[in-house]
Amino acid sequence: MLCFLITPLGIAQNLSSSNDTTLVIRKLRFSGNTFANGSTLETIIRSKTNRELFAINGFTPWYWVWQLAPRIGEPPARLDRNLLNTDVQRITEYYRSNGYLETEVRTSIVEYKKGRVELGFIIDEGKPSFVRNVIYTGVPDFLDNEETVRFYRLGLFKGSQVNDTTFAHNRRLTFENITLERERIIRFLKDQGFASVQNDSVTAELRRDPKDLNQIDLLFRIKSGNIYNFGDVEIKVVSDSEDLETGTIQESTTTHTNVEGEAFTLKLSKETRSRINDSLLKDRLLIHPGDRYNHQKYLRSINRYQDLGVFTLRRFALDSEGGLPDFKNEALPVFIELQTLPQHRIGFDFFGLQRYGFGAGSGIRYSNNNVRKGAENLDLSLRGSFELYDQNLLSAFEVSSRYTLPRLLFPFKILNQRDFFLDSRTSYSVGLNQVRQLNFDINANLSFNNRFEVRHTSLLTSDFDILDVELIDANATDDFISQLEQRFQNNPQLIAFILEDFRPQVSSVLRYTLRRTNTDIIKRNRGSYQEYTVEYAGLLPYLSDRFIVSPDTLEGNLPGFYLRSLDYTQYVKLSGDFRRYTSVGTSSTLAYRAFAGAALTYGVNNVVPITRRFFAGGSNDIRGWAPLKLGPGLAQDENSFNGGEIKLLTQVELRQMLIQNVWGSDVYAGYFVDAGNVWLSQRAEKSRSDLKTNVFKFDTFSKQIAMGAGTGIRIDWDYVIFRLDMAFRVHDLEHGWLNNKKAYFHFGIGHAF
Repeated sequence: MLCFLITPLGIAQNLSSSNDTTLVIRKLRFSGNTFANGSTLETIIRSKTNRELFAINGFTPWYWVWQLAPRIGEPPARLDRNLLNTDVQRITEYYRSNGYLETEVRTSIVEYKKGRVELGFIIDEGKPSFVRNVIYTGVPDFLDNEETVRFYRLGLFKGSQVNDTTFAHNRRLTFENITLERERIIRFLKDQGFASVQNDSVTAELRRDPKDLNQIDLLFRIKSGNIYNFGDVEIKVVSDSEDLETGTIQESTTTHTNVEGEAFTLKLSKETRSRINDSLLKDRLLIHPGDRYNHQKYLRSINRYQDLGVFTLRRFALDSEGGLPDFKNEALPVFIELQTLPQHRIGFDFFGLQRYGFGAGSGIRYSNNNVRKGAENLDLSLRGSFELYDQNLLSAFEVSSRYTLPRLLFPFKILNQRDFFLDSRTSYSVGLNQVRQLNFDINANLSFNNRFEVRHTSLLTSDFDILDVELIDANATDDFISQLEQRFQNNPQLIAFILEDFRPQVSSVLRYTLRRTNTDIIKRNRGSYQEYTVEYAGLLPYLSDRFIVSPDTLEGNLPGFYLRSLDYTQYVKLSGDFRRYTSVGTSSTLAYRAFAGAALTYGVNNVVPITRRFFAGGSNDIRGWAPLKLGPGLAQDENSFNGGEIKLLTQVELRQMLIQNVWGSDVYAGYFVDAGNVWLSQRAEKSRSDLKTNVFKFDTFSKQIAMGAGTGIRIDWDYVIFRLDMAFRVHDLEHGWLNNKKAYFHFGIGHAF
């Protein structure tokens, strides 16, 4: 008979003679919890069961492995009473921090089998407390009355205003919001000149109503101190040279007078061999001697120097000697010392790849990170790769150059001094590549790009390609043409339609991309990633065709010089990519992705250039299909069509920790499901009625969704992730649901998404 006892200390003990050191926690149970679910509480406590596969209760294969091979598997999760007492405190504090001030937690230990226990947490949550009023006391008189209004308006405790300093809130108490509000107040004060404000300058007090203990008034006490100004500013630059002798020092001093008529200086001191313009140092500085102190601008100035890629930061301080600030003086001097990085760099890289088959490649890159003494960057690179697939040797060669300046140029130069555009770059890129693929050869792909990159905030960036021109000379391989003639021998018009992809083309694109990143770009174990793009193509070729080449007629092509005539297409292309990463338990991450895109053509031609289309399949897309081999529509594996104008994609992946710290890496298992496809637009069907199975239609597209699922291994070092996936076709567009038993393998660097 199972028997246990609830002790006065809140610990339930099995009435057996088992020693605690031999008890293994096999089950966790939470009862009485309505505010927080069990998964959340499991992440809080430190007492754990052995890791379960697929979250199946009691299914702990790594513990079973340990029983056979202790060096490989996971040791048993033994009961630790000291840790258990800490867990009770952790749960209690979690509830308190979320407004449940009267929560009580007890534990129960039930030995349901010799040496195996169920650990339970019995929670009496009590009633939540609510913040009735929020009161601010000690708010200083800001120099500008608008700043006082903004101070209250930006507060996290929104509600109706009772009086000048009191606001009705009437929402559940959370300590997180209190902490965030304290931090906001401190930041706000520092940005308004109160430089001496510290964490203990703002305190929060809770006052409970004696008639109703769940009603609380929240009081913020503020001790702001004095208002300070920036004093003299000195920026010192030393070179990257390792010579013991100091190079020639150049100094320049500029005097600034503030509104009170006080004079302060900006001193620039640099070694001649550092090769840095004074204008660069001044442009990146957002503060001026004599101005009112602003902590955000001070730190952002430091970051702007680091972001140039020219300097490494040696030290910075609000003191001329690099020490602690002296708040006895109203003017705080600023000292920044920078060291230049080596100007010239040469790098080599060797890599493996897997698309159709397996291959390898290498490249060389030269970088000059300070071309004209203004942090301009010049990159030159040469890369080549080959891949062996089914007795075909595929190859790619590319030479490219990129010139980048740390500011916006024409026509956006006027935005450089605006807060939302301060961290900006302008780049010019030229590239030439040659590709030998299964179906086609790109004899020459010449491109030019003028891009404006802006980091608006730490999370939000945008790119604007004001001019992206591409000239493509491609041709279908003899084998591909032979396959088409054999497959569509009774439909020469369809063959001609497919081969239109390989006519020489010119593309001109105007593109804007908005990107929000709130995740670790390598780990991808939390947060989200969003990217939205809109592009308009064909404007420059159209204007040339309409007004220059043939003013009286619209030909739909331009003279090709040494080539045949160059086709062009006018289209609008939209795409959205959303990804989210959520923790599941303590050692798993659930990742999911949704992507949608469409290119809508208009004008004379209706064929989107092959380099601008959507493709499906591959290790980072719908696994179970090789790259480029899925779609459009019902087409698969045959390579008759090259991509489509419409794409839908969803991916879900569970990443679960298997083994920690193996040769400096963590090993994860991945379980995934991918679904989607690409389609031709309905305009293609108007020109070719026999394309109906390849065209997107609302009444049939759901039946043309391909689906793959599988599992894989991820080996995670801090700086790189190796991935091997095995996928099966759940919905094969040719054989139907679960009728294709073949396994497809994919190798990749980094997570699939």
